[in-house]
Amino acid sequence: MTVGNIHSSKCPIKQYIPQDENDDYLIALALQTSSGYITSGDDDILSEKKNLGRRHKKLTILTKAEFERMFA
Repeated sequence: MTVGNIHSSKCPIKQYIPQDENDDYLIALALQTSSGYITSGDDDILSEKKNLGRRHKKLTILTKAEFERMFA
């Protein structure tokens, strides 16, 4: 699996985004670091927003507009 078009992953990454496995590392990184939020405009990530939110209660996926409204 190529990660971010730069690095190769020798460790398997769990599948979070069935439509695009190249996005899986972003979800894995956010969960591993307990970041709490991902801001994305990626259609594949946004299409899994509700499913990921149900499975991972500590992770919130937001569009740029949603993120900006949090601080308005």
